[in-house]
Amino acid sequence: MAEALLMNAARSEHISSLIEPALIRGEIVLCDRFIDSTRVYQAVQSGVTPSDLLALEALVVGETRPDVTLILDADPAALVGRRRRRGESADTFERRDASFHEAVRRGFREIAEAEPDRCVIIDASQSEDAVLAQALDAIKLRLGR
Repeated sequence: MAEALLMNAARSEHISSLIEPALIRGEIVLCDRFIDSTRVYQAVQSGVTPSDLLALEALVVGETRPDVTLILDADPAALVGRRRRRGESADTFERRDASFHEAVRRGFREIAEAEPDRCVIIDASQSEDAVLAQALDAIKLRLGR
């Protein structure tokens, strides 16, 4: 619960100081990990119920919701190898065991299935150029720009 509260406190600050002012100016806002990440990461193996997470989300996010969410999906083991080849170190979440990462993957896929009008799953095992092309196509299609 403490982790979920900390994530939501940071999100509240991020929304009020950066996201909302940008939206008021008519800008497009891109976020790396937003509400779905909290829904998934804090629910998997942490004991925080989905209803508690949704209640926190409603308080913190309110009407500031994404128009489109790109879910980059790939086998977690392949992604670990990719990160190692780039020389990146693992963060707190990435150091967790394989069952955690499989549960996270399932969680994101479940959100995408439940909210198909907002979520687009992209096969992240493709080349960077292919992933980028699919991401841009999805954004253009969903936002009409």
